[in-house]
Amino acid sequence: MKLLLLLSLVFVPLPVYGEQLKNPCDEATQTMMSLCAGDKLNKTRTELKTILTPEANEQWNNASYKVCKQVYKLYEMGSMYPMIVADCNRRMNEYLIELDDYGVKSGKTSPIYSVPE
Repeated sequence: MKLLLLLSLVFVPLPVYGEQLKNPCDEATQTMMSLCAGDKLNKTRTELKTILTPEANEQWNNASYKVCKQVYKLYEMGSMYPMIVADCNRRMNEYLIELDDYGVKSGKTSPIYSVPE
């Protein structure tokens, strides 16, 4: 009987390791959503460093941050404000990255400007 019990413990279905790892951006808590928005913003800022000069990059970060803060001033006292501002900055950065990737180079067209057929 003890052997049967021990064997049943060995064959207990366990979750696969990959299933245990969660993407922090999938969490529904405000803290996790804000952290995720900040991480995504930092990734676009890192990519912009390869496109812009250091001086232009610093000016862009300051200007886009001020613009996003002003645009979403209505939400300034809310808990979502940092996430909304970070998301705004990220979208603006992604736009510049898209322009660099798909500008007039090689006749490519950005997915931003795609016209549905």
